[in-house]
Amino acid sequence: MKRFYGDEIRRRLDSEEKYRELLFPRCYLFTDKRLTDNDRYPFYGRWSGAQVGGYTLYAQEKTHAYTAERDGVAAALVGHAFDPFTGVLDENEILTACIDAWRRDEAAFFDIVNRITGVFVIILAEGERLTAVQDCSGMQMLYYGRADGHIWMTSAPQLVGDVCGLKRTEYVMRLLNSRGYYRGSRFLPGDLSPYEELTRLGPNMVLRYDGEFTQRRFFPVTERRELSEEEKPRAIEEIYSLFRKNIEMILEKWDSAALSLSGGTDSKTTLACANGLYDRFMRYSFASKPSEKQDADAAAEICKKLGLSHKLYVIPEDENEIEDYDFLVKLIDHNTSYLCAFYKNELRKYIWLSRNHDYKTEIKSDASEIGRAIMQRKYRVRLPEVLAPRHFTAFHARYFFEPSLMRAADRANRSLMEKTGLTGPIKGYEHLTLYFWEVRMGSWAATSFHSQQFFGEVVIPYNNRRLMDMFYGFTYDERLNDVPHRLLMKRGNPAVADMNIHVKDSYFDKKRIFLETVYYLYATRLNVFGRKKAGK
Repeated sequence: MKRFYGDEIRRRLDSEEKYRELLFPRCYLFTDKRLTDNDRYPFYGRWSGAQVGGYTLYAQEKTHAYTAERDGVAAALVGHAFDPFTGVLDENEILTACIDAWRRDEAAFFDIVNRITGVFVIILAEGERLTAVQDCSGMQMLYYGRADGHIWMTSAPQLVGDVCGLKRTEYVMRLLNSRGYYRGSRFLPGDLSPYEELTRLGPNMVLRYDGEFTQRRFFPVTERRELSEEEKPRAIEEIYSLFRKNIEMILEKWDSAALSLSGGTDSKTTLACANGLYDRFMRYSFASKPSEKQDADAAAEICKKLGLSHKLYVIPEDENEIEDYDFLVKLIDHNTSYLCAFYKNELRKYIWLSRNHDYKTEIKSDASEIGRAIMQRKYRVRLPEVLAPRHFTAFHARYFFEPSLMRAADRANRSLMEKTGLTGPIKGYEHLTLYFWEVRMGSWAATSFHSQQFFGEVVIPYNNRRLMDMFYGFTYDERLNDVPHRLLMKRGNPAVADMNIHVKDSYFDKKRIFLETVYYLYATRLNVFGRKKAGK
């Protein structure tokens, strides 16, 4: 039976201040309700409020939040953002540009949003009307809805649940108490939240409120075109220039930055493209389980061959070595709305690093997978060009012998597909690509990312919609085989590309791929027959 710890957390934090700063760190709450109990749970005087038109933006003390108002348009930016196309580092300047663009032309506003790198939500208010968008992969989560007679937007649905006393839906309770949920990717199907009152927004959708909430797609807007062989070298140069600019701006914007490095493609590409900047950031790896030790050893070997320093954080295997481990596990579970159910090694890592890291900002290579046809690597069968709701369900959890939960997930996924236009490929983008980008990244990856910020700020140089879009000029098979990333790595630092040091992700070992394939076939072919029926 899934346990919830809200009452225990409240009692502990009411009686001692020690961990109050770790309750919903780097979260935000946007609402038309004036909150008067800011000194009590769950705020404890660690949140500040700012007016945005007729609304209030509440931000936790670790949260970056910016507001501006011009000519009747009020705006807020939560998180961090910078523009590699114009070189603008300051969020206030970006927010002002967003307001000016919005007043001129909606397309101009989306053009700015698409070229910004960062982890952010932007909200515009014109009277009671609201418009909101997220960063490229939705790492700054946005759940929205009406509860207790008021409008709410937040990165943490549990926070609204605590403030409004909401009850989790019966379906979510059944799901969290099922076996299949924890054998899958550990996120809710469709755009569900734990509460009926709240819904998750996806990264390529714009949210509108004008008496009621609606959403529509704002990206992609142009047809995807594959590059000719003659165009590909220039495309790699353009990707490199933009990505390199992102890294340079990160190092200008943040002091004491550190690159999380492994033997994998994504972080090696980041390291290669930072060539010539190595003296401006540290490189580190961590080991909380054997497979991570292999990655860390590969990272250390890469750095050794380049003559660079590298630090290894060895995470204790015994949780008893970590002070207040049990309570902090419950706190992380609560912060992430009990949706992720992190593995023990992940929890030890988050908690231990919160006290033992030597940097202020972590440079992670998340979001790079969007450009790598990553889903196909999980299966030994070619995935279909057009997915049905049942395929979304099969990718989400392992509903062996739980047909009612499987059908409920189908319904949630069908609703999402219809609402977002994901009933088929859009503008020539592979259906599977859009699923991974908008559903998998915008739900599981974003919740996991939120938990990583338990111990520090994270910045992602790949998290730029225009940058990600550049990878799609290459064919699906080229992206499946990491051709763009290998070319980018070679352009940045041929020495990294030529080392032939690579650790295969345990996520794609033969046994796991076999089991994933067996379940996929069970869910999509043996359990039901045909794509049309699979969607019912």
